[in-house]
Amino acid sequence: DKQSLTIRLAAAEKAQQAALDQAKALNADCCGQI
Repeated sequence: DKQSLTIRLAAAEKAQQAALDQAKALNADCCGQI
């Protein structure tokens, strides 16, 4: 169970990082800072 929790945590961190990257990309896109 501990292992699955670690995996879930890692997946959540990855998803959070992906969301951050997407937000940054969208922001740069709208502001023309590519």
